[in-house]
Amino acid sequence: MDETGPVVDATIVIEAYAEPTPPGAAPGDPVLTLAMTVLAADKQARLRGVHARVTELRTTPAGGPPTRAQADLAVRAADEPTLAAYVAELTRQATARAERDGTGVSLTPR
Repeated sequence: MDETGPVVDATIVIEAYAEPTPPGAAPGDPVLTLAMTVLAADKQARLRGVHARVTELRTTPAGGPPTRAQADLAVRAADEPTLAAYVAELTRQATARAERDGTGVSLTPR
């Protein structure tokens, strides 16, 4: 990415959450889903010439196994189409991972 030209900055909130499970079934791990999504965000950023970094992590509840995990991802891209393609691919990969983990995930621009 050319740092001297116009750039597009965005913050994407990645939220992974445990899906309801039948009695006796083990819930999915939203922290695992979030971690794999952050790794995918880094790889896709390198492949697309985008800069991305996690600026904040949160889990809830604080006193037990997390049922929700969130990360704020600061993203800088050369232009809107590059940013849109990056977010679309990251959303695709995160959704596929959440399905494998038995969790849910959302990516929301802020």
